[in-house]
Amino acid sequence: MSRRMNARFPLLALAAILALSSSATAQSTEAAKSEYGLAFGIRSGYAIPFASAYSNSKLSDNIQGMIPIWLDAGFRFSPYVYLGAFFQYGFGILPSNANCSGGVSCSESDVRLGINVHYHFLPSGRVDPWLGIGTGYEWLNASVSGTGGSASGSLRGWEFANVQLGTDFTLSRIAAVGPFVALTIAEYTTSEVTSGAVSVSAEIPNKTVHLWLMFGVRGQFNINFH
Repeated sequence: MSRRMNARFPLLALAAILALSSSATAQSTEAAKSEYGLAFGIRSGYAIPFASAYSNSKLSDNIQGMIPIWLDAGFRFSPYVYLGAFFQYGFGILPSNANCSGGVSCSESDVRLGINVHYHFLPSGRVDPWLGIGTGYEWLNASVSGTGGSASGSLRGWEFANVQLGTDFTLSRIAAVGPFVALTIAEYTTSEVTSGAVSVSAEIPNKTVHLWLMFGVRGQFNINFH
């Protein structure tokens, strides 16, 4: 009897360790599933324009591309669902046809503002793919200055939708980083030109849909509640 008990003891001890480990894992998983709180994100990369800014004018003729700084701030109702606002400032890259030489200085920017929602498929995993969709408003700005003075212009309108795909690689319970890609679908509705003290604004008569394809890296930071 004693030998049988001694032989069984390691097996009983191993079973107890596995049971405790399983219970701790289950508790940790349940705790993760109950988390909610604030979430903040920052992204950057590169964006390529497609289609037309307006009739007979390619968007790429107005801006060749941009380097976006995209900020997210919102609330995670669960580890799976996030809802928040976004703000982007894009540093524009001048098109090849821009005549900015001989003392003439040019700059461009693209600003976006709106709301979006994300769904995370594996929030408790090391690798967490996610899908996002949003809507907002966009401003494309350009300015020129030289010895003869300065002028600026803008195109603005609604961003009907943006679709985002990404993967978060978990660094800790509060931080993750990973690649993302986003496609925006928008339309400029109004143009404005300013020269000196004179500013003229008008509705664009021949509106067209344009696209931005963005890709890069996103960092996510969470403030967790229970």
